[in-house]
Amino acid sequence: MVVLLPALAVLPVLALEAKWRLFYAAVVFFAVPIALTVRDTRLWLFLAGAASAFNFTKILRETAPGASGESLALSALDVPLAMMLVALFLRATSGGAVRLDRTARGVLGLGLAFVGWLGYCALGARHPDASAAQVLVYCRLLLALALVAACATDAARVRWAQAGLFLGLFAQSALAIAQRVAGSSFGLYEHFEESTAAGVFTRSGGTLNPTVLSEYIGVLAPLVLAAAFTVRRRAAAAALLALFGAAAVASAATLSRAGLVNLGLSTIAVAALALPNAAVPRSRKLFVSWALPLVALVVAAYFAHAVLARVTEVSAEVQGDDGRAAQLEQARDMILANPLTGVGPGNYVAAMGAYGPVLPYPVHNKFLLVTAESGVPGGVLYLALWALTLAAFVRRARRAAGAARMWHGAAAAALGATLLNMNTDVYGAGGAPELALFLVAGLGLGAWAGAGEPARQAVGAWRRPWNRSAPAR
Repeated sequence: MVVLLPALAVLPVLALEAKWRLFYAAVVFFAVPIALTVRDTRLWLFLAGAASAFNFTKILRETAPGASGESLALSALDVPLAMMLVALFLRATSGGAVRLDRTARGVLGLGLAFVGWLGYCALGARHPDASAAQVLVYCRLLLALALVAACATDAARVRWAQAGLFLGLFAQSALAIAQRVAGSSFGLYEHFEESTAAGVFTRSGGTLNPTVLSEYIGVLAPLVLAAAFTVRRRAAAAALLALFGAAAVASAATLSRAGLVNLGLSTIAVAALALPNAAVPRSRKLFVSWALPLVALVVAAYFAHAVLARVTEVSAEVQGDDGRAAQLEQARDMILANPLTGVGPGNYVAAMGAYGPVLPYPVHNKFLLVTAESGVPGGVLYLALWALTLAAFVRRARRAAGAARMWHGAAAAALGATLLNMNTDVYGAGGAPELALFLVAGLGLGAWAGAGEPARQAVGAWRRPWNRSAPAR
């Protein structure tokens, strides 16, 4: 394990520029063996969540000309996932129970079938290197889902993972707001200003594309709001509400229409869950009723002009030789011509020329994109993966009570709104939104029975993530 796991984790250096290879190899070979000394998985859940917001490959590509931007390059999750794998191995070999319930096994089975089908489709692709990279990305995502589900065995571990996700959300939201105030991308995003009907204005992005940022916020912000309504300490609730407000402002700053609709729908759903929930204090229910709509009104008023300008562009973006209608027609032609295996994973852009003009963007629909690349069976498997996960979240929210009901309900709202959003935009495989989606799915599918856990135990878990002698909860 000491030799094999670092060796596997270090493979992405083959796709990096020479000056980055030694650095990455040193980090992996140093960090992974350290994980052998830490049996508890809470710290690695935190690290995996914290790293999920940052596209390290993009940073290398933007700041180091000539560095590879291929999907085989450095992934933000490679090291934390390797660490969690070691921790689970040690836990299993020391007699610890590592098991998944029937629903989680069903989702993982669908995921494996989807990845396996992608691999089959990659065999006949015109660009096998791109296909191999795409399959590897989904292998990483599925591994993340499986490891997180296996590690999320109680409410304390879920809180650690949430803390990591929230830390990443805070960093990205703070970057986006700082960029908008300063009028600069700080060199992290090259296409920082765009021309629109309203003229040239700033679109904030952090280390992420502005649209990707809004999609990432749409996945995590509902969980922040649910945590703010159920956490016991007022100071923590205030901090979480402030984080939600910052994330909402950052999302509005991106001027992503689908992202704003996504966030609005999930926020309404979480607020509706909070009002009848006995675990939510009365003061926070008043906040739901009065302050939350007021904050939404203020944010909407501030960004109204720019957002309306973006809305007026809808018809222009749909029509035209390279509009979204043309993108849909091109995706349809690809699917009709290759209904079984598609054009090959990661081959959509390269295949455009055979099905009309080479458009500036692929089709703005994740499910059509997957279907075009992996055929109808691949599209059905991918849709079924998320349909089963959403159904599991809804079922657990209906059966749970208190804080657990809020968590699963918020996750279901985030997932449902995100799936709607995926019909109007493209999630780059392995990008921050899809990565966060897989991590949240893993948390929700874990064997977590968090309802009614004493607050003192939860606090103790936060204080002793490194204590191997601490009793399991």
